[in-house]
Amino acid sequence: MSNLTPGNLTLGFYKGVCEELYEAYQKMPVEQTGGKLFLCGNAIRNNDLLQKVCRDIFSREVYLPVWKEEAAAGAAKLAMDVVKG
Repeated sequence: MSNLTPGNLTLGFYKGVCEELYEAYQKMPVEQTGGKLFLCGNAIRNNDLLQKVCRDIFSREVYLPVWKEEAAAGAAKLAMDVVKG
């Protein structure tokens, strides 16, 4: 097997993950599937190949949040809402 390389294995893994996500995405109501594709996390932020695979499979441009600690930012925003009541 000359095509079993670390690069091809990684690309296959990325495609598999993105295809599974796309399958779930297609089950969303139509009005929710026509917009932008926002992705978060260091895996997508730091990996141009993974961004390209997502862009190709979803046929949408990939957008990343401006803040880099998405989970911490979300938790802080939720805490602010709880405090405000």
